[in-house]
Parts: sequence; structure tokens; C-alpha cells
Amino acid sequence: MQGSEYDPSKGTFRDWLFTAIRREIGRVAKKAKRSPASANTINPNLLLDQLPDEREAQDWDVDYKRHLVHWAIKRVGHEFGKNGWESFVATAIHGRTPELIAKKLGVTTRAVYIAKSRVMKRFIEKVHSVDQEESES
Repeated sequence: MQGSEYDPSKGTFRDWLFTAIRREIGRVAKKAKRSPASANTINPNLLLDQLPDEREAQDWDVDYKRHLVHWAIKRVGHEFGKNGWESFVATAIHGRTPELIAKKLGVTTRAVYIAKSRVMKRFIEKVHSVDQEESES
């Protein structure tokens, strides 16, 4: 991958790596097409068939984000009490009203808003810590 250099200002490391690999596979396949066939030659058609298309790139990104969210939720959940975590899950994930959750948990509506805000802030910090580590790679 000579001449390939990651520039964080142009996007994430993950996207850069995906693109660099696609280009390298294409370069190797073109080179294999030009060289005479031998026992050690890579079959360029098989190589090109394995290139991920743009749809797969989008699926990869969505899958990565889904895993990142689940990972962050597992790491953050234990940092908050039962009411704080339930307030977050019920309002931010399930879309329930803070008034309903406050009544169910026996706390004020303000307490639900505060808990949701604190959990969300910590969740975002956790996700960004991974993205920052990735861009520093």
C-alpha cells in the first residue's frame, strides 16, 4: 500500500482502511491480469469478485456503529444506579415520557431528565473515546 497515508481530516481511520484495502485488491487484480498465467498467479476474477461494493461498505459502517453502541451501553450501565439507568433506557431508547417514568420510579420528572442527561453524556464520552483512539491509530 505504498503511497497510502491516512489523513484524519478527511474521515475516520476505519473508512480510510476500507478504501485502501479495496484499492489494493483492485491494483493486485489488474497486475495479475497483465502477467502471464502461472501456478503462483492470483486469479484476478476471484479477487475482484471479493471486492466489497459501496453497499457493503455502508453495511460495515452501520454494523460497526451498532456494535459500538452495544459495547458502550455495557460499559456505562453499571456506573449509574437503577433509577438513573432505567430513566435513560425508558426515555432515550424506548421513547417513554419523563412524566410516566417519574411516576413509575417514584421520583420527580426533573430527576428523570437529570439522570437521562448524565447517562447520555457518559455514553457519548465512551463512544468518542473509541473514535478518538481509532483516529489516533
